[in-house]
Amino acid sequence: MLACAFVGTGWWGSELARAAASLRGQVRIGGFYSLDEAACRKLSEQYGGTVFSSFDQVLSSSSVDAVVLATPHSQHAPQIIAAARAGKHVFCEKPLALDVASARQAAKVCEEGKRILAVGHNRRLMPGMRKIRELLPRMGRVLHVEAHYSGNLMMRLPAGHWRTRRAEMPAAGMAPMGLHLADAIQWLFGPIARVAAIVKRQAEWTNDADVDDTCAALFELASGPTGTLASHLATRTTVDMRLYGTQARLEARGDPVTITRFPATITLFPVEGKDETWTFEGDDSIAHELSAFADACAGRAPYPIAVDEAIRNVAVMQAIQASADAGGAWMGIQIG
Repeated sequence: MLACAFVGTGWWGSELARAAASLRGQVRIGGFYSLDEAACRKLSEQYGGTVFSSFDQVLSSSSVDAVVLATPHSQHAPQIIAAARAGKHVFCEKPLALDVASARQAAKVCEEGKRILAVGHNRRLMPGMRKIRELLPRMGRVLHVEAHYSGNLMMRLPAGHWRTRRAEMPAAGMAPMGLHLADAIQWLFGPIARVAAIVKRQAEWTNDADVDDTCAALFELASGPTGTLASHLATRTTVDMRLYGTQARLEARGDPVTITRFPATITLFPVEGKDETWTFEGDDSIAHELSAFADACAGRAPYPIAVDEAIRNVAVMQAIQASADAGGAWMGIQIG
């Protein structure tokens, strides 16, 4: 059984712990560490495990096999490197890092230390996303993709929250939201080859946030299709994807309340024949990815999201911001 220490105990860290607690026989909760000691104690009371006083204490603990990171984006790469050098396997919430060079370095240290590095791109593990992939042969040649994942949670965060700092939030909503769809697009159709983007700030913010709130990107896939990807921080929650094929159009919509479930509905609009709709309830993707992480650490099966795929997602995000900084110039995706 894999003993995991959870580092970061905010909303998503708590969701990861809840999912891990359901995996009896695979995962044991070894403890919690964050700057919020009260949150750590509350989670420890719920699920068991030690309340650690520092990240170093987590890494030095002989009772911890792996760390689960749900920390500020800029901390991911250095924490992965430190954990791998301490002999721990690592599950890291996406993004793997904020730039390709840092992501590559973290991956290299894990590989050299023979430690598993798993990245939490959970959306592709959802039943609805697997259904989209199943339906692709019915669409003919896919010509164009439209993807949009936006919300206004960041506007409601308190002043000083790490998610309100520009250094943690490149390309508006890409790191917390849009990256999920960038990963899904590349899982469905292969790598994005180039992007051109506009990133800017338009809304009035009341929490002193220093972030852009609008991101609109045009992209071209190496396999040919074109697409758009948008991720904004100052509008009602929207999660949807549309695929335009020669034989059918597909529309996938997320649940605006349970924002972690995407898609909640899929409708296929064929050129000939009747429209078909599928509805999906529940979301076991977080437990699924942690179970897969435990299997990978035990040598039973490889983790389903390859590290190079997670690095490519970082490269797409980095290229979107670079394009915006260059006035919308086309940028190739550089992963080396």
